[in-house]
Amino acid sequence: MTRLFELDPRLFITFLPQLEDYRDKLQHKRVRSPEEGHILSTLRVSLDYVHQDYGGTLSQISNLLSHDEITFSLLYSILIPRTIFVTECPLTGEPICVRLLSATHTQFTPDDLSYYDILVESVDCVDDSQNTKQDLQNPSSRNNQARQALGRDRFGRVKRRMFLSSFKGTKKINELDAYPLKWHSQ
Repeated sequence: MTRLFELDPRLFITFLPQLEDYRDKLQHKRVRSPEEGHILSTLRVSLDYVHQDYGGTLSQISNLLSHDEITFSLLYSILIPRTIFVTECPLTGEPICVRLLSATHTQFTPDDLSYYDILVESVDCVDDSQNTKQDLQNPSSRNNQARQALGRDRFGRVKRRMFLSSFKGTKKINELDAYPLKWHSQ
């Protein structure tokens, strides 16, 4: 038995520019493998469907983005994983860049509270204090050797959760707590 699965159309809308770029690259390729030909025909059908059935939503998104604005209901369209975002450092308050890893829309029915739970990653100083006792007991450990060579702290990838709370009406994208770098004023 073949199981069919359904994709949320918002996923297509979110990745529409990348899907259209990929389609264009395949179309302009002089020689395509049979697999690429199949992918191209599938992409064409999928993109035609999205444009026909969600044309109004796409127009609304395009209009808002042309004014550097977004609504909460269309926020998903700019929450593209692996995109570089600007946010504020929780310690210094200075702007920092992070990479968006994921975004999940959450809604609580009783209070009608809605938000996006986003997971971001950046490179930052990592405190290894929880490993210190273990490393001190083993002087030949790599962590201990690195700490002695570079000092107590080291740099590494740091993941952090953030929440983008719902808002009414439109909002300038660069006024969000985290937003794609391309909308930064500088």
